[in-house]
Amino acid sequence: MGFSMILKHRHIGIVVADIEKSKKFYCDLLGFKQIQSRYEKGDYFNKFNKTFAYEADTVKLEINNGAVLELLEYKKPLPFDRVGEDQNIVGKIHQCYEVRDITMLYVNMLKNNVKILCEPIKSVDDPCYVMSCLDPDRNMIQFVELLGIRGSYYCHACDFMSPIRENWQEHLLSEEHSFRTKYD
Repeated sequence: MGFSMILKHRHIGIVVADIEKSKKFYCDLLGFKQIQSRYEKGDYFNKFNKTFAYEADTVKLEINNGAVLELLEYKKPLPFDRVGEDQNIVGKIHQCYEVRDITMLYVNMLKNNVKILCEPIKSVDDPCYVMSCLDPDRNMIQFVELLGIRGSYYCHACDFMSPIRENWQEHLLSEEHSFRTKYD
């Protein structure tokens, strides 16, 4: 194997339509913390983007392991809107985050009307549960909870387990689910 010039991953940048709406999603719902905010313009920014007359609000957000997500809302020229939620468009990215409790995250997203693409399911390849959703700009985000072997659908908050997905989903939305009573 050859010598790698890459030292570490620095950040992911996502162009967004509404930076305030995106900050609310990533900070309030997913727990990112804002570490930087600036208005980018001028020679350096335009040379880097290999263009001229670009201006953007930018925000850098960080999660507790040091990974950084940069949000960019272009002000000049105004960006065109991508149509649809297809994830197979060349150049489209997705993010993936490891989470502590995928069940609680799923319920919180349901309560906040987040568009869920896939509810938590057990991976057929790895010992984990996965789920996915769309952020406010229709970018896919994948979440992974690494597990010991469970073999069934499990709610951490209530210690509820069912081998049947429909029973588990009903439980998550039920009044008996302790997440609702503890955090509403």
